[in-house]
Amino acid sequence: MLFFSILYGIMLNAAIGLQAFPVARALHSLFKRNKSHEDLKYLVRLITAVLIFNVSPFIYFAAIFHHLRLQLICPINEDFWATVSHILIIGLLSIGVFGFYRLYHCIMLIRWRSGPLLYSKRELMDMKKKRGLCMDVKAHLFSSILYFAIPVLLGLLSGDLRLVVANR
Repeated sequence: MLFFSILYGIMLNAAIGLQAFPVARALHSLFKRNKSHEDLKYLVRLITAVLIFNVSPFIYFAAIFHHLRLQLICPINEDFWATVSHILIIGLLSIGVFGFYRLYHCIMLIRWRSGPLLYSKRELMDMKKKRGLCMDVKAHLFSSILYFAIPVLLGLLSGDLRLVVANR
C-alpha cells in the first residue's frame, strides 16, 4: 500500500501542468445557455480526468490488494528471499499507476474531426512548448500498456503472481 500511495502521489504531481481538472470552467460551461464545442471540451476533460486519475487507479489498487489477500500473505516460516520477492512484485505492480498518466496523455492527444478531443489546439501547443510534450498518440498508448504489462509478466514468470481463475 505504501508503494502504491507514494507512486500515486508522484503521478498526480506530474499531472499538475496538464490542467486536467478544469472544474470552474466545466461548471461555467455546464450552466451556460449557448454552449460551444470548446465549452463542452472542459466538461469532457474533467470527466475523463476523474475517471483516469481518480477512479481507475483505485480499481487497479483494489485488484492489487485483492491479489495481496489471496496470494502474497506469507507464512512466518517462509524464507527471506521469498518475502523479498513478494515485496518486489508488489512494488512492480504499483508502478502500473504511471500507466494511467500515460493513458491520459494518449487520450488528450486524440483528434476528433476538426481538432483535439479534450483541449484546444492552442492549449496543446502551449503544453508542448512548456513541458516538451510528445505529440505521438501511439507512443503514449504503447508506454501505458507497458506500465501495466511488464510488472504482470515479470510476476507471472517469477511464479510470485498467479492468475486467479474462479471455478464455475
